[in-house]
Amino acid sequence: MDQPAVRRRRLAFLGAVPDASQARGGMFSHTMTVNVCDIVPRGQTKVYEDRSLDITLVAARPRIQALYIEETDCPTLYIAGDSTVTDQSAAYPYAPGTSYSGWGQMLSAYLKEGIAVSNHAHSGLTTDSFRREGHLGVVEQYGRAGDYILFQFGHNDQKLAELKAREGYRENLLRYIKESREKGMYPLLVTPLARNTWKGNDSTYNDLLEEYAASCMEVGAETGVPVLDLHGESMAFILEKGLEGAKPYFFPGDYTHSNDYGAYHMAGLVAAQIGSVCGSHPDPAYRFLASCVTEGFGPWEPAGEIVPLSKPEQFKDVADPEEGATLLAGTDRLEEPVDRASALDMVIKTARFFPTNVYNDMYTDVVGHEWFAGTVECAWQNGLIDPGMVENDCFYPERPVTLEEFLVFAVNGYKSRKKLPEAGSCIYDETCAAYARPYIQAACRLGLLPADGSGNLGRILTRGEAVELCRRLKI
Repeated sequence: MDQPAVRRRRLAFLGAVPDASQARGGMFSHTMTVNVCDIVPRGQTKVYEDRSLDITLVAARPRIQALYIEETDCPTLYIAGDSTVTDQSAAYPYAPGTSYSGWGQMLSAYLKEGIAVSNHAHSGLTTDSFRREGHLGVVEQYGRAGDYILFQFGHNDQKLAELKAREGYRENLLRYIKESREKGMYPLLVTPLARNTWKGNDSTYNDLLEEYAASCMEVGAETGVPVLDLHGESMAFILEKGLEGAKPYFFPGDYTHSNDYGAYHMAGLVAAQIGSVCGSHPDPAYRFLASCVTEGFGPWEPAGEIVPLSKPEQFKDVADPEEGATLLAGTDRLEEPVDRASALDMVIKTARFFPTNVYNDMYTDVVGHEWFAGTVECAWQNGLIDPGMVENDCFYPERPVTLEEFLVFAVNGYKSRKKLPEAGSCIYDETCAAYARPYIQAACRLGLLPADGSGNLGRILTRGEAVELCRRLKI
């Protein structure tokens, strides 16, 4: 498969490119429509002036023979949303199954030439912070009468008491609709992408966003705004696939965020909803948007188990640039004890998770202005913190971390990037906390603990020891 991507990894073409010598005229050509405008980067509130046009080719032997750029006047489809929608980056070497991707960066693959996509969704955003952090301001600056704007929120709103489905969330959607219409833009609502979450006791699906999807549908019915029911469509897809069958469409170890395969599929569901819902809308502007929908570039499905790319055998013993001496090289005061928050920060950097400056008040002893609030949020979003470490809704971020606790963080970080070794008992089973037992067993199999049982799980870890354990993870 060959993939040109434009702007911040937004899919513009997918498919087999004919050999140049066999293609008519000796060339294969493709035309794409791209929106160029300023953005507010993730985690910031200051507008970044962006006039660049970036094109990436993913192919066996890519070569651009000619590139023509022409300015055009066409409608733009703006997108407001969270991490399930945003333009995610990708690691090198590239693998679609282990690359985070939001459906917004795949939507252009399902639209005809002549309409552009401008994606302003970011990780951690809510119906409130999209406005407060300046993202709406960019849309207001560049959006024109006749443009469209899609709103998909809920994943982060549900973490905040003031953004309940039929309270703050609903009021914010109503305000966005009113303001969009006053500007002459055409709003569309999208119900939140379903998560691949199932109940452990009876193996039934656990719908965590039902109330937000219902509230979104109600707002649409009340205002006459088209609602694209991505929640319902994506949940039907997950139910059809089942827990294990749906996993290849999500980032490994993640039940919320899709990979490239999943994002492409979800974007197809959104596009199909645009075609059906907007196609029957009485306003001709919405019917025009429906006419811009295509079937995309055909199926793009995962083949086999999704695992991160591994090094060729001859390079197994060669350290990556981030490993060894350079990983966490800036860490100082190595002899001092490391607290829980700093330990999380180390594991986050080691696992290369996306940072965030958003904090959604999960723990009563962590407030948004503290330096570690974003660290705790990132750790929580990526499943680093086991519930067994939480007491009375408190995380105790400044408490010195024990070896046992650090290994819980480290193993969770490892399994988000690599497959854990086969499970099995270990010599520490009787000395570790019950909640920590599977993590300690995994740590033994990964060689992070002495095999003779001499490791003191309850001792306080130093910063230097934590750095060394991160290096030994090799992720």
